[in-house]
Amino acid sequence: MQRKTELSLLLLLISVTLGLRLWQLDSVPPGWRDDELINSLVISQHTLQGDIRPYYADASGHEGLYHILNAGFLAVFGPTPAGIRYLSVILGLITIIYTFLLVGELFGQKHKTTAFIAAFGLTFSFWSLMYSRTGIRHIALPALVLPCFFYFWRWFNQAKTNTATAGSKPLSWRSLGQPLILATICLAAAYYTYFASRGIPLILIAFLIYIALINWTLVRKNWTDLVFFGVVSSLLAIPLYLSIQAQAGADARVAELAVPLIALGEGDFGPLLEHIRITLGMFHATGDGEFLYNIPDRPLFGPVGAALFWAGIAICVWKTLTPLWQRWVKRSTSNYDDNLPFVFLLLWWGAGISPAFISVPPASLSHTILAQSAVYIIAVLPLVVLKNYLANSASPKFILPLGYAILFVLPIAMRDLPDYFVTWPQRGQTRFLYRADIHELADAVVADNLTEFAIGSPLAGPWDKVAFEANLGAAADQIKPRWYNPERVAFISPRISIFGRPKTAVPWQLDTYEQLGSGVGEFNSYRATLLPLPEEFEVCFENDLCLTPQITTDSAATEFDITLQVFVRSAQNLPQIPLISNPPPPNVYAGPRLSVFVQFLDSSGSFVTGDDGFWVDPETLEAGDIFLQHHRLQPPNRTDGDTIAFGMYDPMTGQRILTTDGRDTVHIQADQ
Repeated sequence: MQRKTELSLLLLLISVTLGLRLWQLDSVPPGWRDDELINSLVISQHTLQGDIRPYYADASGHEGLYHILNAGFLAVFGPTPAGIRYLSVILGLITIIYTFLLVGELFGQKHKTTAFIAAFGLTFSFWSLMYSRTGIRHIALPALVLPCFFYFWRWFNQAKTNTATAGSKPLSWRSLGQPLILATICLAAAYYTYFASRGIPLILIAFLIYIALINWTLVRKNWTDLVFFGVVSSLLAIPLYLSIQAQAGADARVAELAVPLIALGEGDFGPLLEHIRITLGMFHATGDGEFLYNIPDRPLFGPVGAALFWAGIAICVWKTLTPLWQRWVKRSTSNYDDNLPFVFLLLWWGAGISPAFISVPPASLSHTILAQSAVYIIAVLPLVVLKNYLANSASPKFILPLGYAILFVLPIAMRDLPDYFVTWPQRGQTRFLYRADIHELADAVVADNLTEFAIGSPLAGPWDKVAFEANLGAAADQIKPRWYNPERVAFISPRISIFGRPKTAVPWQLDTYEQLGSGVGEFNSYRATLLPLPEEFEVCFENDLCLTPQITTDSAATEFDITLQVFVRSAQNLPQIPLISNPPPPNVYAGPRLSVFVQFLDSSGSFVTGDDGFWVDPETLEAGDIFLQHHRLQPPNRTDGDTIAFGMYDPMTGQRILTTDGRDTVHIQADQ
């Protein structure tokens, strides 16, 4: 391939790769998933706050490198699609470029067209698009593994040449050369990205053992370089190891996922064998079953791509077994160095998909991301073999690669692009998991210039609030939504409430609302018509919340409905709740910091039954807000002198919040 043609194709590859990863980045994925928000707004924030670690215990354990890099984007762009997703876009581009470069290093310059086909196949693939357009750390692993393998093979190809012409050489910077040093740095850095990186040493060790079995001289004459590579990369990973060991329970994610291994330890081989079967079928039959990162059970390849991939696996197996047979059975001393790239790819693929054998779910595209580029390189190996076989053919050199590209790349583009950009984001479960309706609601609120309102959903949590704020963009400072559970709370002020998600929810006091407009997704807008309760029974607390009780009973006086009106005198003393990952780090409290208790006490003052909760996010309240909160008590028996007690407390400490006159509990007669 002429240099000018290669540069033109490389520029085209980079342009297409970036274009596909930047296009509609704010709408595909269709919203924000917990994982992205936790990665950027909790773990990466540690770095911005000066807490820089090799490993964070948040969310069952995260290596630190992605978050350290991501902090820079957040500092510049804030919690926006650019701030949260641009790093993954760049890492995805690096993966594509080094996939192209590695194929050339494995099979020589004559296979540059093959390298472009593999790289374009990966560029258009659903798998690559998913992880290079989402702000999670997985994509950092291939972005460092590919350079590591590229520089390792550059050194290895030099070592093969030097071994054939020179004797054993001593350890020196000159003998090591720049490629092996770069490979060492990239390998060490890869350890700091994702737990699947722990499979990289298995690939390299198995590969060196294989070389020793068929060409011991090559290992013996280069052992000093290899020792440097292994020892120095391991030494550079020591801070990661020490950080994990220093944080009790930090590496919980591995234990959480290792269900087949736990079963195997109990003598049950069934889960392991089933996971192996499903994972091997991910390329042609089943695929990843998660809505989050795939169309469930969608195989990685269509029929043609799957056939080419498994043909590539067959070639790798043949190229791996043949030298072993010739060397150890037939005692042949032939040189099989040309087989080594195939051996390396087979070991890379096997180690890369093995985490899905021993973890849940099987066939996970995230757990197998180490194998991502290997899969697309293996799928072009039939072309490598054909080109080698036809090397002396007089036929035009471009016909075979062009035909292969049509068979391999074109079906991927025609299948994966609409699947990723159209089908996947429109699926109901995808929209739900990525909060697409909250994204659309934020757009509608901005368009309508709505600033003071309440958003209600029984499913709402802290990440819904964060996702909504991220979608508001520059308008976030002016828009002040209050978040609450409409099944237990009804807002009086602000008057506008938006609720309806999910459709099965039954809002309390729904008949007192007047519906406004046509709504957005499952959300509808309402205007409250309730009036505040009289103030004569109001009790104020030291946190500047005032409660007014109203008690109603059924005809048999066996069921009590207690409505507590909450008036916010000031929001300055309400608890500020930091964002904490899910699951939280070990020994870190992640629950509510404010709750109301309502208790039924018998005539002796003993507790009979109660109901605790605070179904409004206190961080979102503003001075002047008024809402009603519903409690229901069903005591088994009634006696004269029964009372109902209420008050507030901090669930983290159990400490009750005093009233302004010093009481920790307010008592009223049950029959009042």
